[in-house]
Amino acid sequence: MPDDSVKRYLTYHLLKLKSFFLSKDVLSFLVFLFLSATFWLLNALNQERELTISFPIVYRGMPADINFEDQLPAQVKVKLKDQGIHLWSYVMSRATKVEVELGERFREQGIVSINSSMLAKAVGQKLLPSTLIQVLAPENKAVRYYRLHARKVPVRLQAAIHPADQFMLNSAVRVLPDSIVVYGSRYKIGRVQEVPTRMLVLNDLKDTVESELQLVHDDSLRYSQTRVRVISSAEMFTEKAVNIPVQIINQPEHLAVRSFPAEVRAVFNIAVSQFKNFAPGDIQVVIDYNELGKAAVEKRRLRVVTNQPFISNVRIQPEEVEFLLEEK
Repeated sequence: MPDDSVKRYLTYHLLKLKSFFLSKDVLSFLVFLFLSATFWLLNALNQERELTISFPIVYRGMPADINFEDQLPAQVKVKLKDQGIHLWSYVMSRATKVEVELGERFREQGIVSINSSMLAKAVGQKLLPSTLIQVLAPENKAVRYYRLHARKVPVRLQAAIHPADQFMLNSAVRVLPDSIVVYGSRYKIGRVQEVPTRMLVLNDLKDTVESELQLVHDDSLRYSQTRVRVISSAEMFTEKAVNIPVQIINQPEHLAVRSFPAEVRAVFNIAVSQFKNFAPGDIQVVIDYNELGKAAVEKRRLRVVTNQPFISNVRIQPEEVEFLLEEK
């Protein structure tokens, strides 16, 4: 059959080709070819050669309130001379960046000069002592700059933090830093009142968690930093009950305000670690004189004041008291 003849033909020639390449003469030739190529490469790498290569530039020490009218050079192109093996190492590490320090150069009036000596020094720090720089570009470039207006604004945390069952936040959620500096035109920064964070969601919080959040920023402005740290801490709570005296605030000197009863029972949740540290001033039960009516005797609903993050769910009994106004 035709198919069988084709298969026999292909098989015959493949076996012939295989026997040719596995023959002693061919194997010897390939070995000598490989050795010759290796010796040629080693010889080439040991000879002095030239190579043109570009390094990306990273600028250091740039104040945040500086804006350039033109782009600074993004890379430096250099022609190098050295042994081939050294030049080959530069080819293999093309991601190497050279650092140019600009911090001391903003004393000049509105102009920053990038010159060949600065770039040669920066490139030289990345080269071997035997490598020579023959040509470098750009040689010189002067770039004009101007200063932006600055304003310090608070960071506003956007978060939904939910402690686990039988747990509570034992301290205020901390944002570090709690304010940043915004740079831009006077009109733009005048409209910025705060800088919000990206949304943070923590569920079933049982311990201290540190998160890093990106700030929501306007691309037309510049920021002293674009990320903040957020520290959230939770622990188990227990219930505590104490008697709290009723306080009168904003009371005029010529009047005495008496409440009946003079104290109330408060039941609340408190972090376990703070149970023994509770102080009478941690919870205040108050009547504001400015909110009282003109009647001599009246009932008034009490207001609970607490600024302690480790106290929550305060309930008082009774919730209303009678008060009496007396002339002193």
